[in-house]
Amino acid sequence: MKKSLLKKIACCACAATASVVSLAMFASCETSYPKAEIKVSFEGETYTLTYELARKLAPSTVRHFIELADNGFYDGLCVHDYSTSKWITGGYKQGEDGALEEIKYFDIVQSYKLTPTVWFDKEGKTPTYTVYGEFSKNDYVVTSGAWKQTLGSISMYYTDKSSIDDKVYIERYDGGGKSYKSYEYNSATSLFYFYASDSEVSTEKYCTFGRLDEDGTAEFKKLTSAIADYTSDLGDDGFTEKRSVSANTGDRWAETPYSSISVNVPKSPIVIESVKITKY
Repeated sequence: MKKSLLKKIACCACAATASVVSLAMFASCETSYPKAEIKVSFEGETYTLTYELARKLAPSTVRHFIELADNGFYDGLCVHDYSTSKWITGGYKQGEDGALEEIKYFDIVQSYKLTPTVWFDKEGKTPTYTVYGEFSKNDYVVTSGAWKQTLGSISMYYTDKSSIDDKVYIERYDGGGKSYKSYEYNSATSLFYFYASDSEVSTEKYCTFGRLDEDGTAEFKKLTSAIADYTSDLGDDGFTEKRSVSANTGDRWAETPYSSISVNVPKSPIVIESVKITKY
């Protein structure tokens, strides 16, 4: 975290004349496509996945992800819900006994000073600590160049909250003003998923904000191959087992109606060793 912050400050030092480094100064250092490195371990091997992030297309989502990564939030978490096309992570860690432990997101981020984009109140005094949903179902429009889900791409994820009618106030990163929106589409916290299919598809309900570079794609293919080999050795037993786990702890509106979810947990853990931002 300290190293990442020092990089940002150093980048802006030549332009800084005040004692406080402002957001505007940080913005002057930002690139259109930051880079991230996600180290994933499986069966004793570590795979380094290298990404570019879509700040120009999904600025709020990318900033939220970077702020969590800089605080080390993702380090040590696991893929808790696995399918052949989607690996969901960012909310649970796995104990030595194999049990999944939900990360208390809303408690942890109180000390992070996340940049808010969603509020309970119009005045913007009470943030939800969730992130603005930058996808078409939430009336967010990318006029050209929108990223599709491709092999290894990462998208922000949120659990089903379709029965919740509550609304929140959101504000676009580009200063487009506040709007009154559905909480479900603006309720993402730290969850994201790896897209593991070879086909390219668009999604209207989730924001795809990161894609692999050439080296990262090669590493991801090695990882999927290792999982396929492991699964083949299991025979008819399959790679996952279905479990019910706690969810949405600390969420003002979702904790009671959606206090648990059903997930397909890998029998051999897929662990996020670290998420590092290598270029801002």
